[in-house]
Amino acid sequence: MRTVLAILIGFFLLADLTIISVIFKRVQPRFPFNPGMVFLVLWAAACAVDWWFGVYKKGYSPIVELLIHVIIYAIPAAAAVFVIKKKGERILP
Repeated sequence: MRTVLAILIGFFLLADLTIISVIFKRVQPRFPFNPGMVFLVLWAAACAVDWWFGVYKKGYSPIVELLIHVIIYAIPAAAAVFVIKKKGERILP
């Protein structure tokens, strides 16, 4: 259940960043903000902190937590890559 909740939080974060991007682009059309790239960095940091908390504070196995967090990161990250591609932007400069 915690894994599904974390994945949903990732989708909501991506949606929020995309909405913020649309609002800023209406005000300033040349605003250099890529919601997918910002999401990938923020989501990686959030997953790393959650992994650390699970291993060092809760005492879970690092390998098991790593496998779970790969899933937690990969599913919303795939959606972020889709958003990046849909906007016609490159993933790597």
